[in-house]
Amino acid sequence: MRTLSASSSARLELLSSVATYWRRNSQFHLIVIDKLLQYRLVDSADVVAWVFGAEPRKEWCDLNAWAALNSVVRTIEGRVAGAKGRLDGIRNEEEAKAAEKAEPVDPGESSFSFLRRRSLIREADAIIPDNEDISTALSQLTSVERELELTIIEVVRQFALLLRTGGDKADWELWWTEGWFREFCRSLAASRLLALPAVVEGIEKLALEEGSTVVAILDSAKAWNDFA
Repeated sequence: MRTLSASSSARLELLSSVATYWRRNSQFHLIVIDKLLQYRLVDSADVVAWVFGAEPRKEWCDLNAWAALNSVVRTIEGRVAGAKGRLDGIRNEEEAKAAEKAEPVDPGESSFSFLRRRSLIREADAIIPDNEDISTALSQLTSVERELELTIIEVVRQFALLLRTGGDKADWELWWTEGWFREFCRSLAASRLLALPAVVEGIEKLALEEGSTVVAILDSAKAWNDFA
């Protein structure tokens, strides 16, 4: 499988082949996309490019296109959560070791007392030197966070191209596209991903047309983030 995904064009071809094979079973199609992402045979950018690609043309009235896009964002969110968990776990372990070295552990010490003592060590700026495991975990977290930010920005850019000002409001496909973009922004509200500084800066660099549908939806999402 690695040989089939050595380049960006090859990965897009792989995604198109999977879509063609499972065209009559959208559930299996989404399962395969999820597995390809998990095994890193395709990147998030590949799936986004395939979803918005001209060939084959995706109908947004079909739930499959949205489900594939949503799967990408949720997969990367899971990677971010996992990377944060690994980093926190390593740091907690090192802090516990530092606390034990700073003061011998009393076998009769309560859990609350131990956690309080470790908290005091932190407050006293007794910071442990970052070891190789921490550096690696931090690098992985930074990488997946950046991947998530770039994915969100690219999705906004692609929707902006589809929802350019001047479209026919009676167009059923346009109505669905606008609706899915609203849902995309709504789905990010709980985690406040649209409020991330890197995402805000990236969207500003897109120079979206003032008064456009995309800007109006983004403004509504930002207002909700501010309210929440």
